[in-house]
Formats: sequence, C-alpha cells, structure tokens
Amino acid sequence: MSEQVYCNHVFTSVKKNGDICGRKCRGSGFDGKCCYHKIHACTRCDFTSVGSGNMAAHESAVHDKIKGYKCPSCEKTFTSRSKSTRHVNSVHLKIKPHGCTLCDYAGTTKGELLNHQKFVHEKIKTHKCPICDILFSRNGDLTTHIKATHEKIKNYHCNICDYSCSKSNNLQAHIDVVHNNARNFHCTDCDYTSTSSGNLRKHFRAVHLNIREYQCPTCPQQCSSNGDLQRHIIICTEGDNCSSGEFQIKKALNGMKIPYHHDSQFELKNLNDNWLKWDFKIDTRDIAGPPEDNLVFIEYNGRHHYESVDFFGGEEFLATQQLHDALKDEYCCLRGYPILWIHYKDYGRIAELVTDFITENTNWGFEMKKIEP
Repeated sequence: MSEQVYCNHVFTSVKKNGDICGRKCRGSGFDGKCCYHKIHACTRCDFTSVGSGNMAAHESAVHDKIKGYKCPSCEKTFTSRSKSTRHVNSVHLKIKPHGCTLCDYAGTTKGELLNHQKFVHEKIKTHKCPICDILFSRNGDLTTHIKATHEKIKNYHCNICDYSCSKSNNLQAHIDVVHNNARNFHCTDCDYTSTSSGNLRKHFRAVHLNIREYQCPTCPQQCSSNGDLQRHIIICTEGDNCSSGEFQIKKALNGMKIPYHHDSQFELKNLNDNWLKWDFKIDTRDIAGPPEDNLVFIEYNGRHHYESVDFFGGEEFLATQQLHDALKDEYCCLRGYPILWIHYKDYGRIAELVTDFITENTNWGFEMKKIEP
C-alpha cells in the first residue's frame, strides 16, 4: 500500500478524486478526504468531523441521546456499536487482555489500561473544579462532581425507593446492595462476602493482615477503620461527651459519691490569656467528713499528651498540650493542691488510682463501694 503526498499531507489508498484544501487528491482509497481538515461542524457544539457519518453518529449519541445498540445478553443499551462490543467483551465474556504491570487490573482496551495507569498509579489530576478547586483525573468526574455537589442535580432515581444519585453505576450499586442484597465480593482466604470492594479490602486488612491503624486517643483500643474507632468511642463512653478515660474517672467518682466539676475553668489561663479547662476539679468541702478548705484535681492524659496524633492536630497540638500540662502542674505545686495525672497506659487501673488518690487527699471516710474497672 503506497503513500502519496498531496496538499502537504499523507494519503494512503486514495480511490476517488476530491477537491480538498484547494488541491486535487487522486489515487486509491479514503474518498480523497484529508484527516487534518475537518469540514463537518456540529451546529450544537464545537465538535468537528472529517466525514458526515461521524457527524451523524455524534449528534445521535451526544445530543439526541439515542442508544440504538442493545446488548444481546442483557437489557443495557449503548450509543455506538463499539461501546456495545466493549461491554459484551468485558462484562459477559470477561475478555480483558490488557493487564496492568503494577496491579491486578485488566482492561478491555489499551486506552482503558492507559487511563488506569494515568489516574490510579501516576495520580495525574488536571481537571480543576472552578467552584471549590478540587482536582479530578477525568473531565467526566469533574462534570459529575459539579452537577451532584454544586448544582444538586441527581438524574438517576431508584424505582423502588426515594434514592437518587448523579451516576448510573451508583444507582446500580444501590439497587444491588440495598434491594437485592447482592454480595458479589468474595474473600479469597475465608467465606466472607461483601456488598462492596471497599468493605472487602477493610475485612482483609483487619482479619487476615491484622492491620489496626486507628488508635483510640484515650485508651489502648486499636481499630481497623475510622468508623470502628468512632463506634468504639461511643460504646466506651456510653455516649457521654468525654474521652473514654474521663468516662472511667466519672464512674469511679460517682461510685464513691464524690461531687466534682468536669471540664471546667478555674483561675488558670494559658499564654494567650485564654482560660484553661481542668478535667476534674473536686472541692474537698463537698466531701463527707470534717470540712477542709482545699481543692484536688484529676487529669487524664491520652496518647496525644505524649506523642503526635494526627486526629488531634499533630506536632503543633502536642507542643501546646504539653505546655498546658506544665502550667497546670506548676499551678498546683505553688498552691499546694494535690493533682493526679493518669497515663493512658494505666487505663485499666483508673478506678484503683482514683480511689487511692481520693482516700489519701480528702476526708472521704465512709464505707466504700466496690469500684469496677
């Protein structure tokens, strides 16, 4: 097949004569059409095409939303034969010949593989939202984000319930999970099944790899996900608005019938002239026995008092927290106020430590009830 140069462009197998670019193109093949000069323009957008057939297909698929190609194996329809073929090959025939060398992904076409590598492994995000500046890998994702987040457009509606969303695959996932209870994701190491790949990954990391990277900020408990951590904190504190360690201190003091002020301000300010809060302030005059004009304090130090924890603000928060602890300690020493510092590693001994501290530093003397840790 010979190549011929006309109007400074290369034509292969030109069959018919045609007047393109003001030049005669002759030979065999291609109808004399020059691929560098798109002479058909869409009247409804900026799309241009070399051939009238491509223009007709564009208008039918993009503007008229005509899906004239039906999958022979399911009810799904497509705007072009090529999309229908890709669907059959990937979904029904499981033909995905283009495998990623960096992970287990396989694509139906080379273009899908290149997009996967670009978006997943290279993390290339060039499409910026003009409203909130979030970056996306694909223009389609940006368009969906704008419609769903900023314009609140949700064109896909569930025909069983009131659920609506902005993407067709999200609607299908909703129907599969909520209404059909489909558990299509299977663990390779046990009988666990899940409704989503994300839940399957969480299961595998937590159960088989024993990865628990979410540390409770106040007690030794470790969780495999942030959701599990938040549920742990609620259970640990029985819904009380405090840390799990402070909740155990409350249980101990309540069991001893000791009145206290929790998370309250008292006399001490930080370097910015803001009042500091004490975990527990106890006025010994409120305790049974001979009155004594004195105060005692109890502070529970979670992990963020000793090391950087992103959950609380990292290194900057750690430095501020340690400064506040030093100010409290100095304040109590200068005024002779007893203070109990409880380390988060002593979480299991909180009841014992609180009982001993109250007994030694107050006139609490009635018969103690057994305090459960």
